[in-house]
Amino acid sequence: MVSATTSQIHQQLTDTSPLFEELDEVHQKLIENLKEDFRAASRNQFVRKTWQERQCDQRKEWENVRTDIFESYVSKQPFRNTCCNVCQKVLELAAVRCMTCKNHLCWDCDDVLHCRQPFHHRYLVNKEILQPLKPCEFWDKDWKSVLKDICVPCFVPTQCVKCSGKGNMKLIPNPDPNLQIAVVMHQGRFDLRAASFLCKDCREITDADKNDYIFSGFWPARATTSISYLFCEELFAMWYHLRHKSPLNSEKMFINTIEEISKESGRSPIVNDPLFSRAFKEWELCRLNIKVKIKNMSTVSCPPCGKSPVMGSSDGNVKLKRHASAGKVLNPQNERESIQEEALRFGDLVIKSDKDVANFRNRIYTKIKKTQKKEMCGGSAFKAAKVDSCKRSKSDETGLLLSVCRHGIGLGAINMHEGESMTYTLFLQKLVFGLNCKFFCNDVICRYEKFVRKVAIAFPEYQQMTSKMKGILPRMHAKAHHWPCQILYNPHWQKGAGLTVGEEHEQVFSKLSLYGYVTKHMSKANRMDLLSAAILYWNWGKIERMPSILSKRLKRASKCVAVYNEKLTSLLNSNQCNIEDLPEILKELKTKALANLGSRQNRKTPFNKLKRNLEGLFIQMKNVSIFISTQAESCKTRTKFRGVLTKLKGKAVKLLSLINSKYRAIHGIISMDDFEKGIFPWDVNSEDDSENESSTLSLSQKYELVDTWMLLQRAEEEITLCKMEMKEYILYLDSTRSSLNRNLIDQNVSCEETNEFIAGKAILMRCEIARLDVKIQESLETFQLYSEADFIRLTQFEAIEVHSAGEVESDLESYTSEEPHDFESSLTEDSDELDEDTEEESQESFEFTDSDQN
Repeated sequence: MVSATTSQIHQQLTDTSPLFEELDEVHQKLIENLKEDFRAASRNQFVRKTWQERQCDQRKEWENVRTDIFESYVSKQPFRNTCCNVCQKVLELAAVRCMTCKNHLCWDCDDVLHCRQPFHHRYLVNKEILQPLKPCEFWDKDWKSVLKDICVPCFVPTQCVKCSGKGNMKLIPNPDPNLQIAVVMHQGRFDLRAASFLCKDCREITDADKNDYIFSGFWPARATTSISYLFCEELFAMWYHLRHKSPLNSEKMFINTIEEISKESGRSPIVNDPLFSRAFKEWELCRLNIKVKIKNMSTVSCPPCGKSPVMGSSDGNVKLKRHASAGKVLNPQNERESIQEEALRFGDLVIKSDKDVANFRNRIYTKIKKTQKKEMCGGSAFKAAKVDSCKRSKSDETGLLLSVCRHGIGLGAINMHEGESMTYTLFLQKLVFGLNCKFFCNDVICRYEKFVRKVAIAFPEYQQMTSKMKGILPRMHAKAHHWPCQILYNPHWQKGAGLTVGEEHEQVFSKLSLYGYVTKHMSKANRMDLLSAAILYWNWGKIERMPSILSKRLKRASKCVAVYNEKLTSLLNSNQCNIEDLPEILKELKTKALANLGSRQNRKTPFNKLKRNLEGLFIQMKNVSIFISTQAESCKTRTKFRGVLTKLKGKAVKLLSLINSKYRAIHGIISMDDFEKGIFPWDVNSEDDSENESSTLSLSQKYELVDTWMLLQRAEEEITLCKMEMKEYILYLDSTRSSLNRNLIDQNVSCEETNEFIAGKAILMRCEIARLDVKIQESLETFQLYSEADFIRLTQFEAIEVHSAGEVESDLESYTSEEPHDFESSLTEDSDELDEDTEEESQESFEFTDSDQN
């Protein structure tokens, strides 16, 4: 007889035993519970609450615990029987509660610890009172108040000046009770005794000087040998970042805040404003010298742009003005004797000398006639389009003119003592031309280029500025220009510009404009120093964030390639065109734009020009409408461009009336509804033999086709530019690190260097080298370059891509070139010819100033 197998026995037991039945039921329940838990966890994982729901939850949580927190805060005030946290002595009557080191102390331990720590926040706490203590207040064993002399804490020197003994120095309060020092920190003001050092061997007492205090982290308020005021470096660092992160805060209010904190702690609330201001300026200048002279940090140059920046953009900001009454008394009889003008701490590092700017402008005016006439573009009058401008009686400086690169880094600035004019802009173009910029962007470039060409004829040294730099219009400001300008100066229609929009200076002005609330009441020197420091702070922040900025630009450009490629394919299919037709359409658009550039319509204008102007108005209105609905985020911007749209509609109505009155028999009446829909009779039945157009596309359709095609090319260029800028940024970090290493080798600094200044420079250089090491690694990770081979491939890829792009576009050069001979002749036409206008049309024009945008 064959014995049963193990599986058969297990099956018999399972079938017959009730215990196994119960276990099986429990097992099934556990499985069901686990499945339900997994389903609940998956639901919680993928359900994301909205911002409103999260805020609502947080508000309810605070409402639930608000009473408990209030009771807990009040309950901490009374004294509880406790023991000293240092010596464990039982404290029944009172204790010293230190909120800084979080200890309850007896009178003896408090004396030992806080004689050397006078900046701690201490209270005397008993069953009746909670009393804030001054640094000099201590207690005896009967809890009676005792005043002690507490000195400013300093590092003790290792060697005695008299006996040269080492290791026997001790910090003591100065024996002279009159040598009191007010130390100002972010916790408020502390009145302490001056510090001295006692030698235990020879009993010689040496007073601490300003070098000892500076070494200990304090900054003297005066340059004299006698010291009565000290400021903590942490306080200066806090104000340095606060004034640039939140420019609306004034220095006076910051000092008042420190005074209030000191008053709440029971100490003297008085802080000397002029001493703080002067000491902070000197500390800030010292900080700048360390960054520039020792650490070799970039100031007004863009590391990613390298030696050949793509663009230099120039614009003015009238909010950064200074009142003529700043620093003057109301009653002239109280005016003191004039004191010599304070020297600029930053020199012309950022804001160039007013004297140099004035000499430059006067030299231009020797051969170029002064005029304050506003130049016109279509029907728009631009305040910035003047050769010269009038002065403002209530302002000494009327604003700031700034030049930036395509990354928004400030390259230089000048003060405006009048309204914005072309001579100011020319000074900044000369500055960016010295940096080898390829494009120069300005809000009125269509009128400004004409002025520059006149200057180049009168001054041959400026001819290269017209031949080597191409002018472009900011993408947003171009909406207010005549339609030919939107074709000829469109930044996205320029080869090599990438996705540069030309509005980068607006990013800087969005921050700098906030300084205008305090600079308008400052003296001339203080205003220039503050704005110089603000631009440098902005630049250093941009350079620090540059890896993230370039990485985001690269991702955005890659997405734009796919979007514009899809859009271009759709437009080509809907308009029944081929991509081979686009170069010819581009050439046609530029030819029409050149023919209508700077023109005005009247009853003597040929019909061909009138209808092109009408089509151009339709394009202009369409672009402005799209901008208002998609990109105008602020109410101020929307209101501004709605006014532009209203003016354009008014011009269109008058132009339609002129066309209908003269050419009704040829094309019939064109209604405003047809115009707003882009329906023109000559597009349906074109009999214009002068142009022999084979295409039935309207001007707006051609513009949209070419604009999408150009955006696709610029997006592909942007990928190339971003990768080249990544390479330049890493090379900048590496070259800075190498130069610091070379300086260390050239100076032959060792760890045992006896010259303390040289040794200190070496320490700062090594710290900067360590920071650059970390920054390089972070940049490589952000750029996804994980090895040297990746970086080599990036460099090789760039060279191949740029070369191949040049080969591909070389066949289209005849179409995409700007035809400089014809273009120059159209721009250098006599101004009287361009300005022939009826009185009625002159009243139609409206003013558009970019100062309102700032």
